[in-house]
Amino acid sequence: MMPAISPFRLRQLALSEDHRPDFVAACKASIAAGEPIAGIMDAIKGTRWRFLLTKSGQAIEVEHKDDLYAGYWQAVSCMKECRSIVGKDEYEHIVLDAVRDCLEAHRRVELFITDDDNIGQVDRAILDLFNGTGYRYTGGGIEYDEDWIADEE
Repeated sequence: MMPAISPFRLRQLALSEDHRPDFVAACKASIAAGEPIAGIMDAIKGTRWRFLLTKSGQAIEVEHKDDLYAGYWQAVSCMKECRSIVGKDEYEHIVLDAVRDCLEAHRRVELFITDDDNIGQVDRAILDLFNGTGYRYTGGGIEYDEDWIADEE
């Protein structure tokens, strides 16, 4: 692991799109060296970087907001691809895995985002997946929606 670096250099790395891995490594090195978290907070102020302290403040996870969002929207996209197999028993596990992956991606984003950030509503994405299929997600499985009425053409 690299040694802790100056606050000025840390800020330069935070502002550089070309040095994302270097910035993450520098943040981890700073925390490991016992540097105060305030230096990282100052470095990311006004940027798209987010952090999460782990191991009782002895370690840090650092993510770029664009990467967090991309991971979430990729999971939503994969989940939407399952729409044509909703209600087919032999594919239920594939649909459930896609829903769980989407929920997990959303949870991960929520760990890092601030009040100023905005991520899509995962419940809405799941409702959209099942809307019009005659099935619904129960939070643990898929069941036939007895209240569902097919659209008449």
